[in-house]
This record gives sequence, C-alpha cells and structure tokens, in this order.
Amino acid sequence: NKTIFMKVLKFGGSSLANPTRFKDVADIAANYAKDSPIILVLSAPQGVTNALLALVTAAQDGGDWQSGLNQLQERFKELIEQAVPALPEAERRNLQQISAGQLQALADYAKGIALLRHCPDPVQARMLGTGEQFSVALMTALLKAQGLAAEPLDSARLLKSRGDYLNAIADIPAT
Repeated sequence: NKTIFMKVLKFGGSSLANPTRFKDVADIAANYAKDSPIILVLSAPQGVTNALLALVTAAQDGGDWQSGLNQLQERFKELIEQAVPALPEAERRNLQQISAGQLQALADYAKGIALLRHCPDPVQARMLGTGEQFSVALMTALLKAQGLAAEPLDSARLLKSRGDYLNAIADIPAT
C-alpha cells in the first residue's frame, strides 16, 4: 500500500488578474510539482465572476445581455492573446476552442433566461462556474507548455457538497 502525499495550492483574486499573474502561478506550481504531485484550486480571472453575474441579471431583467457576453468574450480573448508567447500553437488553439464553447453555452443559457425572465439556480450556478473553468483551461495550457503532465479535473463530478446550488459548501469527508 503506497501513500501519496499531495499539496493543494489555492489561487484566486489578484493572483489571476492577468496572463503574467497566471504565468507566475504556473511557475509556483511547477516548482512545487518537483517534490510531489499537486492539485491547484483556481478562482475565475479577476472581474469575470462579476461580469457573469451581470450577464445573468441582464438576461433575467430583459436587458442587454449580449453586451455582457461580448465583454466576457473580449476578456477571454485578451487573456489568451497575452498568454500566447508562453503557449505552443496547439495549446493556444485548444484554449480558443474551449473558450468558444464556453461562450456559446453562456449565450444559449442567456437566451433561455431572457425568454423566461427567470434563471433557475442550477443554471445560474453553472454559468457562474464558467470563470473558474476558463482559469483551469488556461492554467492547464500554461503548465503543459512547461512540460508538466497537467490534467484538468471536473470539480462538478469530483466534489460533494451540502446546501443549495448557489450557497453550497464543500463536504470534504464525503469527497
């Protein structure tokens, strides 16, 4: 029976403000990964969660949610373009495809919310999680560019929680 010790590193807020900060976090992670396996827990890039919440609110209120979606598209594009010098072409293309898929899903949800003038909690939770998912995709690309065997994990599948969709608390023992 072999025991594996893993370090869990959590980064959020201003530590993910721009691609330079993402690269700094990737360097820190690569340094820790020399000694043992690691798991990174990432928040959304700075400002993205607020933009996602504004998108949901605008769609629900019958407002101009499309401009909010365009703002998110520009933010994701900016983060990807600024990270390009550190990324091989294949990783950049993959990241652009992931981003395009995320933005399409957000647009589809926003259209439905605007039609219903209501956003069910599970849909809002899924939409708000897009920022963290983007951070994971960008960080995975940066770590792979450094030659690390990085793989994204789906927290929705792996983590158990208690509470409702918008106020859930991780249930660490059950996880």
